[in-house]
Amino acid sequence: MIESSSGGLRDFWSTGQRTGDHNISGADEDDPYAGRVFCSQTDTISRIVWIDYATKLAGVATNSRSSFRSLYQWWLSASGPTHPATFVGSIDDDGLTQLEKQLVWLHIPKMIRSGCESDQIASPAITTYVCPEPANSGVDLVSYDLFYDVNSLKQYYSSQVAENLDKSCAKIRGDSTWISNGIDGSHVLDKRRGLFHGRVFCYHDDDRAWIEWTDPSTKLYTVANARDEQELSAWWEDTAGPRHPEEHVPRHPEEHESPEDTMDDM
Repeated sequence: MIESSSGGLRDFWSTGQRTGDHNISGADEDDPYAGRVFCSQTDTISRIVWIDYATKLAGVATNSRSSFRSLYQWWLSASGPTHPATFVGSIDDDGLTQLEKQLVWLHIPKMIRSGCESDQIASPAITTYVCPEPANSGVDLVSYDLFYDVNSLKQYYSSQVAENLDKSCAKIRGDSTWISNGIDGSHVLDKRRGLFHGRVFCYHDDDRAWIEWTDPSTKLYTVANARDEQELSAWWEDTAGPRHPEEHVPRHPEEHESPEDTMDDM
């Protein structure tokens, strides 16, 4: 059990997924529904701070110093976040906040955004942007799906790999890993794990080449297809994204994209 301390104690927790209950006994960071938690006290207040790996949410709760035990019991039983295992994109697109849509939009490379539109959900995702025929790419269609959490993103990817593994492309065979510099949307096939990395596979179906890949840092699942495998692979390596503009410190003020600028493009 976590104990209060003026310096704070840190530990892993795992959760019952749907209920928001937490349990720090025996938890570790390999658990798909896990996070970190620590507590601290000042002369007047008690504080619990926790993060959830799957949803990338952070929580902070405070109470009076004398009420630490009730604060801790509340955290154990009701603080969340929840992870509804049966979640299949039941949130209507109109129910998403402007900020949630903007977060997807920010990660679509700017040269691809033209013509992208929010579409009906075709996978177990919260929302989807479909971008037909990115300019000068040879690609016919690309879609960016935002998932509820990292675990559901990985589960969907695994099911897609299992379904199409026997039709692998020549260049990207089977289930591969990629890393990125995070800014321009370029990818490199590599077994290392960087700050921005994911999994990718390529296959042939209906006389077309398809690439599907994950980006856990943004919870985005992306699918693209083209008639020519080489053009598709080259486009994926160079510009497919997702971008991570929050990591980009512009050299010149005019390079900066404000949230207002990106929303004007939508």
